[in-house]
Amino acid sequence: MLKRLFLALVLFASASAQASITGLYGGECMPLGGLSAVKDILFEKDRFEMVQTVFADGNCQVPAYDFSIVGRYEHDEARYEMNMVFDKLRMTVLDSEIAAAFSREALCGIKDWRDHEALDVAGHDCGGHIIPKQDSVAYDIVALTGDVLRFGKPDAEHDGSSPSKRPRSWDTTLFQAK
Repeated sequence: MLKRLFLALVLFASASAQASITGLYGGECMPLGGLSAVKDILFEKDRFEMVQTVFADGNCQVPAYDFSIVGRYEHDEARYEMNMVFDKLRMTVLDSEIAAAFSREALCGIKDWRDHEALDVAGHDCGGHIIPKQDSVAYDIVALTGDVLRFGKPDAEHDGSSPSKRPRSWDTTLFQAK
């Protein structure tokens, strides 16, 4: 169960420096193999914050933990390009039983998970998933159509790890203005 909970984490976030894109956007409940997740993204003038809540059920009813990224960004609206610098990467367990399980497993190398306490996971190996380091840069694409925001879909050759590896196709996940 612990590995399934952490495998539900999907690391992608994007933002834009354009006034037209500032605001709060939210995604729909996404089923993830018996689990589920919801992602909200707030864009301010030159900073973003993404919070993905992972749920222990398939219907976004039983919150397990939040994964949050706070950072800075640059956006080239004409080219749909977005560069994001990750300043803070944190996890907050939302259930005492999950905190105890994460502590027993020393998830992310952390042995003292506590309910509702945000812990820094930047650069950590969390259940086989390497969390980006602080100040790392992600290269993405982003488009705003009406009040719907969408991002690039990473693949093996276009994983967003460099400007030349920026995603080239669009993800089907949409974020609605809130």
